[in-house]
Amino acid sequence: MNHTAANQVDNGVCPAFPVGRAPDEARPARRLRLWRAGSPRVDTDDPELRMVLR
Repeated sequence: MNHTAANQVDNGVCPAFPVGRAPDEARPARRLRLWRAGSPRVDTDDPELRMVLR
């Protein structure tokens, strides 16, 4: 079976999380990793602030 054809929905658009591939390889996951890598990292001992910064 052609994976490209199998991954397309009826209107011809490929899904963001292709079938048969690891979620880490999907475009949204790659974009999130790039965004996190380029964002400042903040560490705190305050547990409530740590939750907000997550």
